[in-house]
Amino acid sequence: MSAPFRTLIALSASTLLAGCSLFSTEEPVATKPSSRLQGHLTWTNQQHTFTPCKEGRTFWVEDGSQQLEQAFWSLAPGSGMQVFADLSGELKAKPRQGEGMRSDGLFSVSQVHRVSGEGHGCEDLNFIATLWRASGNEPSWNMRVGRRGMQLERIGFPALALPYIVEAVPGGVTSYSSEANGQSIELSLSPGECRDSMSGNFSNWQARLTIGDTVQQGCAYPGALETPAAPQHDE
Repeated sequence: MSAPFRTLIALSASTLLAGCSLFSTEEPVATKPSSRLQGHLTWTNQQHTFTPCKEGRTFWVEDGSQQLEQAFWSLAPGSGMQVFADLSGELKAKPRQGEGMRSDGLFSVSQVHRVSGEGHGCEDLNFIATLWRASGNEPSWNMRVGRRGMQLERIGFPALALPYIVEAVPGGVTSYSSEANGQSIELSLSPGECRDSMSGNFSNWQARLTIGDTVQQGCAYPGALETPAAPQHDE
């Protein structure tokens, strides 16, 4: 067989394979983007709606997180009350029947970052520049982590602005460590349901603040600069 003929066969075979691929009946798997929204959540026996901060739209809520409804009722025992919620999920077309028809769309919630009955909520101006916010009680402490450093506030102490070293630890734990006045300071964040011991606010991250030999527990949530993967829940 001549060389030109062998080349023609090879080209024909490759063209045929390309054609099979081009006209394949298998459709590519599309990944739908997840939206993270903050706003006000209302939940009753007949109605569960979410209104994003500074918006006029109201979405019907579908709770796929297995956490949202319980978190709401623990903070708002009265029917028709509102709480602040920070959620991730998928925005869809509004339901075609039932009460949801009156909404502007469906918000299928897959992840609950936090639900709170008190706090800055929609008015938190530092949220967009925050990686993590952690806090605890007895005595009160508050840590805000940003791209370039973290700030620690404690009752009876001046605020500390600190550089940090970040380290990922097995088990999903993230550690931010620094040093001030000869003492080591470490903030450890681990996935897990958490409730503030005073306000009852709910989040999906537990915090531990270690200053020297002193350890304090608290809760945390991701800021706008950090949206971690949703924790897995047993069926």
